[in-house]
Amino acid sequence: MRHFEVRICDDEKYYIDDLKTLISTLSNELDYEIGVSTYLDVEELLQDVLEEKKPCHILFLDVEMPKMSGVDAAIKLRKEGYEGVICFVTGFDKYALNAFQVDALGYICKPARYDELKRLMKRACIQVFYQIDEEEAKKRYIEVSSHGKEFVVDLKKVLYIEKRKNQAIIHMEEGEITCYEPLKMLYARLNQEKFVYTHQGFIANFEKIKEVCQDSVMFGEGCEIPVSRKYQKDLRKRHMEMVRSGLIR
Repeated sequence: MRHFEVRICDDEKYYIDDLKTLISTLSNELDYEIGVSTYLDVEELLQDVLEEKKPCHILFLDVEMPKMSGVDAAIKLRKEGYEGVICFVTGFDKYALNAFQVDALGYICKPARYDELKRLMKRACIQVFYQIDEEEAKKRYIEVSSHGKEFVVDLKKVLYIEKRKNQAIIHMEEGEITCYEPLKMLYARLNQEKFVYTHQGFIANFEKIKEVCQDSVMFGEGCEIPVSRKYQKDLRKRHMEMVRSGLIR
């Protein structure tokens, strides 16, 4: 089941509760897991979204609020780089015109109607899932230069990366790629939740590790790389936690 996060900001709790209930009903109908966070204070919302305390895929902003209008809040968010879906909640159709300056998806009128919300959320979901899939693709593939040619590397097929003089050797499930990029710079481009140092000259794809031994990391079928004392304890602990959870077999 796909999951995304919605935030609602309105200075009137009644409308917040009404919209939250409709979204909960819609979540069951569409078979999506939708988390909902609510705010009466627009400044608190801005702080949480901009500090990225947790994901915010879809944002419902009341247009008329005492401290700052929803349109002004949306403008501030876009200027600060927020790329999620913005929807306005308003009692006035005239605000539909302002939606375009912040690339808003649309608006619904108070009190929210289920059929209108459903149409808007279906469009929002398409946009959100496209963004999520695009981000996942960015994390899965990287481009590297090898022998004057550009290669796209599928990181899911990488076992480990080895430093060899001024080169980085990417060891794949089938074959290897040599690129002239320092290991440290290559590591900065990787998803560091999935790729971990085992040694100053080796980076492992954590999901491919079969066993963490005293002085080596095993990938199976006789493939292993060294692990230094600096990383061994934390790697073994994390690996055992993943094995017990069933995420690694």
